[in-house]
Amino acid sequence: MWSSRTCEPYMCITIHYILDWKIKSACLQTTYFPQDHTGENIAQALRDVTTTWMLNPNGPVAITTDNGANIVCAVQKNNWQMMQCFGHRLHLAIGHGMQDPRITRAISLCKKTVSTFSYSWKKRRELAEVQAQMNLPAHQLKPSTSDLLDIASFIDPRFRGKYVSSGKLVALKERVICEAQSLLGDQGSSAGVDKAVPQSAQESAIADPVPPIAKKKKTLLFFIHTSRVH
Repeated sequence: MWSSRTCEPYMCITIHYILDWKIKSACLQTTYFPQDHTGENIAQALRDVTTTWMLNPNGPVAITTDNGANIVCAVQKNNWQMMQCFGHRLHLAIGHGMQDPRITRAISLCKKTVSTFSYSWKKRRELAEVQAQMNLPAHQLKPSTSDLLDIASFIDPRFRGKYVSSGKLVALKERVICEAQSLLGDQGSSAGVDKAVPQSAQESAIADPVPPIAKKKKTLLFFIHTSRVH
């Protein structure tokens, strides 16, 4: 089940089978589906597909879907064997694994930074002045759309690596591995610091909480100078 760019609902049926010991795939049909996406309506639509293509309704070995409650209900009503989509479950697992406050904060800061310099000509002018003052290259925060799509296609399990050009595939693999190792290293170092704190120190910290320190407003020059030093 999916919606077009004009918000029109459709249902697409794909069949997978083995012929001469080779896996074959074919799209049977993509039909307009204006009805409510309830389990009953989807179950009836699936039965109509088997009738239209003269397929044995008891013949499918299994049906692969996502974990939507309406899809699961439709498969159960037809008494078909359901196999959950591995790519969808992997995508959910990665999404849950990324729900880390540090990752969320880092992504939010990056989005705000890019958005600030993308929609404010004053900020872009200030950035150019600071870059000239510090003898830095006159870069702009304009990410390459093709690079972003390639990384998304490589990481997202719903896509395949074959959609990425072979010339970029090796570089993308190395970049993803490097980022993953860096993230694991940061997690390990933070865990080691937590374990190294004595219990007595933790108890004293709880008993005598340190008052929060007021954050000082930092200029753009401060952030660029700090990143350059590191």
